[in-house]
Amino acid sequence: MENNQVIGSTQFTQNSIIDILIEKDANFRQSVENSAIKEITTTFNKGAQGFISYVHIVKIELQNGQIFEYALKFPSIEYLISKGENSQDNIQKIAKKNKTVCLVHNLECQFYTLFSGNSCPIPIPKVFFIKPAESSFKEGLIVMENLAKEGMVCKKYEFLEEEKIWVIIENIAKFQAFLLHNQEKIQWKGKFLECDYPNVNLRKRVEKLKTVFPEGMASNELIGFIDWSLTFEGNPLFDLARILVLSTEYGIRRKIESSLIEFYSEKLETSLGEYGAQLNFDRLQLQKAYNFSMVHQAMCSAGYLSSTKFKDEQEKIEIQHVAKNIEEALIDAVNLLKNGYF
Repeated sequence: MENNQVIGSTQFTQNSIIDILIEKDANFRQSVENSAIKEITTTFNKGAQGFISYVHIVKIELQNGQIFEYALKFPSIEYLISKGENSQDNIQKIAKKNKTVCLVHNLECQFYTLFSGNSCPIPIPKVFFIKPAESSFKEGLIVMENLAKEGMVCKKYEFLEEEKIWVIIENIAKFQAFLLHNQEKIQWKGKFLECDYPNVNLRKRVEKLKTVFPEGMASNELIGFIDWSLTFEGNPLFDLARILVLSTEYGIRRKIESSLIEFYSEKLETSLGEYGAQLNFDRLQLQKAYNFSMVHQAMCSAGYLSSTKFKDEQEKIEIQHVAKNIEEALIDAVNLLKNGYF
C-alpha cells in the first residue's frame, strides 16, 4: 500500500519510517514478511511536546491483526515561534536558533548511541533508529518504543508522590555509579560539554525531568527516563534538585531534603560497591552540591510559568498551586544564600 504522507512538518514520510523499521527492528521485519501492512496512522502526541522537540506516534496494523506502535521524536523550533514571537523579524531571529536545536538533538542522539544496549542499569526507551541533524533541525529523528502505551509522564502542573520521588532518586544514584565505573568502557566523559541550554530563552520554558510511571499513577515502578536532550556533564545533584523543585510539592520536598543526602549517598555507595568501587566524596560535599543546584533550579523555576492566562478555573487553580510551590522554593533558596550553606 502507498504511504507517502509526510509526517508533520518534517522531511519524513510514512513510507520512509516503514523502511527504517524494516531495517532496524527485526521483530517488525519478520512480521511484515509474513503479513502485509493493512493501515498506518501517525498522531501528534500533544502530551509529549517538548521545549525544542515534538513526538508523533506511528501505529502500524498488519493484515493478520498485529499492531506495532513507535514514538517518533523530531527536533523543532515551532514551540519558540508559537509563544508570541510573531513578527517577521523575530521569526528570523528564532530561525537562527537552528544551530542550538541541532546541537541539543544531537546530544540526545549521542546519549542513546552510548547507552542503549550497553547494560544501562536504569530504564530508558528502546531506540531503533537515530538520525542526527547535520545542518537543519528538520533532518533529525529518533525512533523509539512507545512508552505512552504503558504509562504516563507527570503533566506540567502535577506533582509526584513522595514514594515515586524516592524511586527516581535511587535510580539516579544507580546511573551515576554506572557512569563512574564505566568512564573508560563507554568513554562518555567530555562528550556532553556543549549543551546550549543556558543560551535558550529561559523565560519561555523550563522542563521537568521526564519520567514514566504506569498509567493511573498507582504503581511506583519506574518504566523509563525519557528526554535526554539536555544531557550535560557537571554537578551530580542537579537532577535531584530539578525533580524536587519542579515535580514535588514544597512540603514533601522539604521532608525529602531532610534525609536526601543520607539516602542518596547510601544508594550511591551501594551501587558503587557492586562494581568494587568506593565513593570519593563525603556527604558535606554532596550537600553543598545540592544547595548550589537547588538555588539554581529555584531561580529558573519562575520561567516554568510561561503565561498568566488561564483556559478555565481548573487551570487557574493548578497554576496558582505551582506559583506557590515556586515561591516557597525561592524562599528556601534565599535562606541558603543568606546563611552561607556553601
